[in-house]
Amino acid sequence: MGKFLAGVWAALNWELVVDLLPLAGVVFGALVLGLIFGPIGKTMVGLALGAFLLLYHDKIPVPGWSLVILWIAVKVVFLFISVFEEQHKEKVKKWEKALGGAKMPSALSVLAPDFNSPADIKAAKESVFTIKTMAGHGSGFFISSGGWALTNRHVVESDEYFGAVFLKNGKELTRGGRLFESYEEPDIAIVKIDAPRGKPLRLNFDLPKEGDDIFVIGTPLDSETLKGTVTKGVVSAIREEDGETLIQSDAVVHPGNSGGPMLDAHGNVVAVTVSKREEGGINFFIPVKDALAAIKTRQVKAIDKIT
Repeated sequence: MGKFLAGVWAALNWELVVDLLPLAGVVFGALVLGLIFGPIGKTMVGLALGAFLLLYHDKIPVPGWSLVILWIAVKVVFLFISVFEEQHKEKVKKWEKALGGAKMPSALSVLAPDFNSPADIKAAKESVFTIKTMAGHGSGFFISSGGWALTNRHVVESDEYFGAVFLKNGKELTRGGRLFESYEEPDIAIVKIDAPRGKPLRLNFDLPKEGDDIFVIGTPLDSETLKGTVTKGVVSAIREEDGETLIQSDAVVHPGNSGGPMLDAHGNVVAVTVSKREEGGINFFIPVKDALAAIKTRQVKAIDKIT
């Protein structure tokens, strides 16, 4: 702290302060514009900083350079934030144009389970996507035709519109998504993705048994490099907590898996990933039957085929 204050004092000698008064006015005005006009004001702050370095670099004592470097670092961070915000706003405009007029149907048709074949994990991965919001990322999956999908409320509660990234034949495909309904208990959200041909997964409303093999698909930790991660485990227990049923499993999950599906050995969705404990191997999932039961205003029909 002493060195920092000494740097401040060394940098702010009277001659320099007098010289910088006009520039200080420009910076203050730019900051005000930044509050009012966002990126324009931030750009003016950057220009003022550039003028400061160009005109007064030879007058700044050596200890004062630490402050200048700190200022530059802060401005670089602001620049990246500003660019990211503008890019996100442009994307939201496009997503809103595609999904703004959509309405949720009075009934959702979901695929009945299939117990005659082993899980086709490769095909299932194409029905799971990464959700990207301003706050972070999570996972989701299709449950009905027309792009209707499930995820966790805590994944999308900060953004009405968001990005959905798929892996299709090994290539990434980004579409817009929109939050329609969300619920705190259970932690579930219904979203629509601008991908009407997205293939829904089959849903198994029966609770799995302890010891059953299961698969979990999602995007843990890194939204750029770990999309479509599959982990395998067993059902460790069926828990009742505060009136809510949760499936416990040792299948590995991390932040970013939230909202992704848990599949049984035949590839039917039995649950939605929701949380993990810090202790290894203790992870929790919302039974898909309970997730859909939360949609009290909708009728859910299980059918054999969706065209």
